[in-house]
Amino acid sequence: MSSLQAIPLRNDLSGGNEMYLLLQQQTDGSYLILGVVDPAVPTPYAISLTGLTLSTLGVTDAVDKRFVTDAELAALAAMLPLATVEAQLALVGAKTGCDSLLATNAGVDLNSGTAQTLYTVPTGKSCVISKVVVRNVSVSLTTASVSFGFTTAAWADVIADAVHHELTGATLATILLPMVGAKVGTTGGTFKIKANTLQGAPCTATIDVFGVLF
Repeated sequence: MSSLQAIPLRNDLSGGNEMYLLLQQQTDGSYLILGVVDPAVPTPYAISLTGLTLSTLGVTDAVDKRFVTDAELAALAAMLPLATVEAQLALVGAKTGCDSLLATNAGVDLNSGTAQTLYTVPTGKSCVISKVVVRNVSVSLTTASVSFGFTTAAWADVIADAVHHELTGATLATILLPMVGAKVGTTGGTFKIKANTLQGAPCTATIDVFGVLF
């Protein structure tokens, strides 16, 4: 059964009435602060936590096993907001060691002979491309042939040049797998697509790049 305790407080407010900190003991032995009361004032005063510091003083492992040290408690108090953590996890470095989506590129021009960068390997990392997804084509790919790679000029050392007549509209997708002995991207390396045969008319696609960083 819970019980109430009233602890006298120093009163520096005008009037000089006696004030009390009202506590309610819980069944587990802890106390719930109900407020600061003045017998002459019907409404309890608000409690400010300004200047309150976190401490493990008086907390023992055996009885109150919550934090081991003040440093751990301080680290918890200094934890970044969830939105900041999510933003950091979204960084490419957080994907190290697992096969994941590395980049999505919308509006890739399949009627241009200029190689276009789809992904850049982060500093200090290496990258194995596991697959490329081509989707959302703006027109049927009746002519264009494309290759993918890390090496300049040919850009064909990961996925060889090929046509993709199967992509006849925006609702279709094709998954392209790397060749045997595909090039491994190194720090700062650019993974590009090269249209070796142009579509002959305006044509774009969305291209997703998947891979593993290490």
